Amino acid sequence: MKKQLILGLLAIAAAAGAAVPTLPFTTASGTERQRIFPTDGLKAEEKDGLVVHSRGKPGKHLFFRSMLTFKEPLKGDFAPEDALVLRLRVRKDTRIRVRWRKTDKTYVDMPMPELPLTGSPTLQEVVLPLPEAPGKRFTTLFLEFTPDPGTVEYESAAIARPRNVTLKIAGNPVKVQKELFVTGTTGKAEAEVTVSIRNSRGEVKSRTVRSRNGKYELKWPRPPINLYAWNSVFATVNGGREKADVSIEHPLFGYRADDSHVWLKVKGRYIVTSEKAKGGEQIFIPVGLGYARDVILPAQDEEVMKFCRARGLNTIRLPFYTRFFNNRDSEPLDIDEHIRDFIVPVVQAAKRHNLYVILDDHGYFTSKIDEAKAREKQTVPRWSDAGFQEWIRRWVKVAEFFRDEPNVLGYELLNEPHDISPELTRQWYTRCLKAIRQVDRRHILLLGNCNWSHSRAMERTWGPTAKTVDAPYNNVVFSFHDYPEDNHPWDVDRFIRAFQKKHEVPVLCTEFGATHWNKSETVCRTFISGMLTLFAKEKVGWMIWALGRLEDNPRAPYNEVDKVGLNPPRFDSVAYSDQWIPAAKVMASPFPKAR
Repeated sequence: MKKQLILGLLAIAAAAGAAVPTLPFTTASGTERQRIFPTDGLKAEEKDGLVVHSRGKPGKHLFFRSMLTFKEPLKGDFAPEDALVLRLRVRKDTRIRVRWRKTDKTYVDMPMPELPLTGSPTLQEVVLPLPEAPGKRFTTLFLEFTPDPGTVEYESAAIARPRNVTLKIAGNPVKVQKELFVTGTTGKAEAEVTVSIRNSRGEVKSRTVRSRNGKYELKWPRPPINLYAWNSVFATVNGGREKADVSIEHPLFGYRADDSHVWLKVKGRYIVTSEKAKGGEQIFIPVGLGYARDVILPAQDEEVMKFCRARGLNTIRLPFYTRFFNNRDSEPLDIDEHIRDFIVPVVQAAKRHNLYVILDDHGYFTSKIDEAKAREKQTVPRWSDAGFQEWIRRWVKVAEFFRDEPNVLGYELLNEPHDISPELTRQWYTRCLKAIRQVDRRHILLLGNCNWSHSRAMERTWGPTAKTVDAPYNNVVFSFHDYPEDNHPWDVDRFIRAFQKKHEVPVLCTEFGATHWNKSETVCRTFISGMLTLFAKEKVGWMIWALGRLEDNPRAPYNEVDKVGLNPPRFDSVAYSDQWIPAAKVMASPFPKAR
């Protein structure tokens, strides 16, 4: 941060042969004319001292996106009072999100990443928090706007320390309707701090607290936040009116304080709603899709949730990785950072749209299986005992964080184990399960089996302990995955009915589809229709695989069949949406309502 930043030229801009306008970019060390680049079909020009980005025709991405690429990586050791300060103008209402790309090509999203902007003919200053990333280095800054504002006019961008007071939302930010807990710092050791909430109607309510030794904290029970709408919170020091006397404004989405009616649990052969929900205990059938957010589809959580709701779905299966994110065993990911930057934004977006999330540890053995190279044969080494212990430790971390979150349907402990015995599979799962139950006794645990989680191996893996593996909580679901090259629907029907009848336990298909390119159109369509018929007959929930870009799936008929939702659509879910979408709208249970 002590060095001035010099931005490199994007290949796309160079190829176009266009002169890329520059933008004043200020750091703690000074000011220098810098380049800011448009991406994904945007054009840039200089006009009246401003850098103007515009997009007449949308590109592949939903986002209107500008990009700053640092010639030398920027250190992420930001001070609490550091902020990203933008002077810009948008003519249409939109929301801004800042994404930081690290040197390892992973991203950092802020826990509350979206800030609403009001369209205006005048320039406005936007102050955004910086990531908590000590020891990390960043190569790129993305400024993402959605919905598309058409045009963004930049006057300046700066990483600066403009605040004499800071504010940070402490604890789980989705619980702020019950209690808003904030902490912060002041420039003076002793100062009067006013914490203010601006609700969605622009009304401001405040409370005052004093700082001690330059630090303060405030717990605000049942804060005046509008439900299911954007609010914001900020702090002012000593009644100041200058910009430096007001903290960065943090957006808050208002959630229902009493959300106990949302909890799901296992009862006999089914998943059921809470007795506190309207109608009491009722069979709940999860129906959703896999959201391969890291390797297939860039983070666009709000749009994904809208996409799912428009198609009658009630659940998102989120693949994540508890160990290694980049196939580099020597660089294990920071699980706390991964939870904050990768999982939390999805869960929060799901809550805003009344959807459940299944947390799916998608890595098997030591390394991540790269879904972007799914058509290639991939091999991974066996887990070491140390790796096994680390897997359990990281799952406990996840469970500790989400144990009070009812919109998390459950934890799918491992994706598609294979080439191991049923006995070893049971041993692994059971040890991990018991460790999780030390910190979380409420969530459903989803258990696969020893043969890529195919339905044919359910009895072989779990028959000896299906009724007792989670005693005394008995809150497990047995998951299975099937594709047309593995089984016919009638085989799957036979396997799951026999397993359920014998053990009186629930099953859930957390992955199925017809994305195998070596099968004919007839085989794929027959498989999909047969599986959907089976699920409906047996009241078995399902997750279709997987949400991805159109170009990732040559059989996706989205443009011809499914015209609902995004206009125009720029990503598809899976192939054969004309089959699974009608089934989802019939089968998926409604999201529980409060009494």
